[in-house]
Amino acid sequence: MLAHRLDTALAAARLCALGGDAVLAYWPAPRDGGGRISVRSGDSAVRGPVTTAVLPTADGAARAVAVLRRPATAPELRPLAFVGPAGEVLAETRTAPAPFDPLPLLDGLDPAARVRLVRLVAETCAGMFRLGADPGFVAACRALVRAACGRPVRLVPRMALTPRLVVAAAALPAGAARPDGALIVGRAGVRRNPFAPAAAAPGDEAALLVTLDRALAGPGTLLALLGETGAACAVVAPAGPIPPVADWLARNRGTAPETREYLIASLARVAATDPAAAAAVREIALCQPLPRRSACVPGRPVGGDVEVAIADGTGGLFLAGWLYDPHGLIAGLAAVSPTGARLALDIPHHRLPRPDIAKRYGAAAPEGDRFGFIAYRPGPGAPPGAPSAGQYRFELGLASGARLAVTAPPPPADPAAARAAVLGSAPAAHLTPEALAGCIAPPAAALHAAHMATKRPPEEIPLGEGPARPAVSIVVPLYRNLSFLRFQAAAFATDPDMARAELLYVLDSPEQEPAVESALAVLHGLYGLPVRLLVMPGNYGFAAACNAGAAAARAGTVLFLNSDVVPDRPGWLAVLRRALAKGRRTGAAGAKLLFDDDSLQHAGLYYWQDRRGRWINRHFFKGLPRRFPPAEVPRPVPGLTGACLMVRRGLFESVGGFSEDYIIGDYEDSDLCLKLHAAGSVLRYEPAAELYHLERRSIERHPGYTRGVASACNGRLHAERWGALMAEVMARVPGVPAGGAGEP
Repeated sequence: MLAHRLDTALAAARLCALGGDAVLAYWPAPRDGGGRISVRSGDSAVRGPVTTAVLPTADGAARAVAVLRRPATAPELRPLAFVGPAGEVLAETRTAPAPFDPLPLLDGLDPAARVRLVRLVAETCAGMFRLGADPGFVAACRALVRAACGRPVRLVPRMALTPRLVVAAAALPAGAARPDGALIVGRAGVRRNPFAPAAAAPGDEAALLVTLDRALAGPGTLLALLGETGAACAVVAPAGPIPPVADWLARNRGTAPETREYLIASLARVAATDPAAAAAVREIALCQPLPRRSACVPGRPVGGDVEVAIADGTGGLFLAGWLYDPHGLIAGLAAVSPTGARLALDIPHHRLPRPDIAKRYGAAAPEGDRFGFIAYRPGPGAPPGAPSAGQYRFELGLASGARLAVTAPPPPADPAAARAAVLGSAPAAHLTPEALAGCIAPPAAALHAAHMATKRPPEEIPLGEGPARPAVSIVVPLYRNLSFLRFQAAAFATDPDMARAELLYVLDSPEQEPAVESALAVLHGLYGLPVRLLVMPGNYGFAAACNAGAAAARAGTVLFLNSDVVPDRPGWLAVLRRALAKGRRTGAAGAKLLFDDDSLQHAGLYYWQDRRGRWINRHFFKGLPRRFPPAEVPRPVPGLTGACLMVRRGLFESVGGFSEDYIIGDYEDSDLCLKLHAAGSVLRYEPAAELYHLERRSIERHPGYTRGVASACNGRLHAERWGALMAEVMARVPGVPAGGAGEP
């Protein structure tokens, strides 16, 4: 049995249709009337979703509201009873639902209660009762919003963020509460706008900005702009051509940082699934970078700056800069992402000398002049993607609660430049193994992967007609340095064996294409030497250039040859081919390489561990005389240099070619040799093939090969991947002098 309230007369609830099979009931209630409210129809509990609220009124009382589905059996004949937590009947209704009328429902509610009512009906009920697209519900919400929020203001589209998203502006009525959310009531139904409104820049006549999806909010769409203490109503105005965001920013170069941040935050919500949004974030970041800011005041006892801040595309963040804190005042460091997300960071502990900062402050500190730092905060391990183009802001938190604001410069525009910035952030001489492994290698690898993901097939430019079925394909990667091209071509032209070889030059610096094509055309006209020029779409490094050449090669044997390698005399090509043919297990063959003073540069490679346990590639007998007797012996060797390396094409392809995850050009050749060892192959050194090698004349021109840091990263990767096999190879391959011989 239901117990009736004894202290007051039973309230009569009004019932109105809300849309679909949902009804809304409301009745007067005491302000302290709380607790769970249930609904009964006759003697049975109403099942299914029920949502209730008690809203305060201006007279000190309250209005209880309940939304439910109508009972399915003769709903107009069965009374509804609204029951309190103790089983007492709070109100009942015996009438059929009336058409929805928001005015008596809103009468006497204070502004905050009106906001709660709009949220309850238009937001909660839309999802709970699946009414979002119901025409009756849309009409009811439209009437409620107009009645609760007042006369609508015009919401005028100002700019197109993407083909799908626009930013609209409105001038709110005087005294209106600042909204923190918006509900869309339009032809597509009723739903929450995923983009929160934001205040426009101070002094802007448009006091409010809101991002809208064109498909959901066309002209005439009503928006309920809801804040904690009040609400406003806006209607989307018709608009002519809407300028794209880049054009709008170009015409409004004084855009306030608040507006800029709002645009980026809106785009960031959809950038993961909308390429146009990701591109727009980049445009905004590049068109209107934030003003650079450092916390540097000479004479002040604390300061700092973040000079490099790069998001590596996997969620990781790399930082480089300096901190001046001789008194230990800095208690915390926080980053604010381009989209406004806040990230707590550890105080960087990988410190570097910065004598310029010591000089600037004119005082010594307990850590001497090691004011510089590098730091890396790993991401969630996502697959590599394009690094963010947005700027990061930082806060140096002091123990007192004060904060020093810092804004980093814009990051480099592409992954290769970002990779070079990471590699150039610290001198190799001051990188500890821990700093290399924890700070430099992870972001450099992620940015390298993002750069390599942009690689496309090369363009081919044929010069002359080569042999239809060549015996060997010679792949020569070119990068920047063309000084030795004419000497190499002249040596090829006087060698009869070149008649059965095809020559492929792979240009890894495509900006040089006109000069290289012209030079090769001249050499072709002079010597009649057929050439295929492959032009890479960008600089992707030695391994990628060699792999592209091998993929285009027609012969079953491929010779990789550096552009600064010049044969001493004809016949070398046949000698290497015979060496490769010695035994079915022979997978690669390499030549004797000489410096221009006739001393030995290469007589095979071996792997050596220094006193710190680091694996290093070394050349047998480097710097010794050309005819040094041990260097005159053909033999199996642990490794061969990629400067002159002949390999069976099928085997090369079966082991995956050159690994492209080494940065710029280091260790790819020994990595390939170790792949061949793992496949059971033998590598042969052949001293009868002699060529001159003017070592590292191209890689030194690469901006990313910064003071050996790239080489250190590559060495670390190489050792992690092949350390066990290198030890095994060094134990079983003959020809390694006792104690390790070769280069000093």
